[in-house]
Amino acid sequence: MFIAIVLLISYLIAVIVVGHGGLPIAFIVVVSPFFNSLFRTGAIIGWIGIVGLIFATFLLRSNLSKQLTYQFLASLMLYISWLVTAILGHNESGSFFSSFVLSAPFQITFLIVAYQFILQCKQMGLDSDSTP
Repeated sequence: MFIAIVLLISYLIAVIVVGHGGLPIAFIVVVSPFFNSLFRTGAIIGWIGIVGLIFATFLLRSNLSKQLTYQFLASLMLYISWLVTAILGHNESGSFFSSFVLSAPFQITFLIVAYQFILQCKQMGLDSDSTP
């Protein structure tokens, strides 16, 4: 649960460089669906990832493997949302590298979630091989 909270907070404070400034992705996700915005696709994918992460964290507590799998899929949706928004911001004379550096906490947290998921898959694979 701690990793999910950290992932969500680091996603929401990630800064995307657009034009002559930067915006936190939380502002883009909340505001852009209401306007005819360039970032609507990234915002919709972001909302899907946020809802999926909350769903996986709170409703799948009893089954750890399902919880980690759905948390990983939701974090993947959050990363795709960040990537789409950063690429579209880059096309609007922003800097993709600056967006990447300014959202370093989100990048690191995503790598931790992916690493946890890979370790869990390996452990489940070893356990299933040892059972007759």
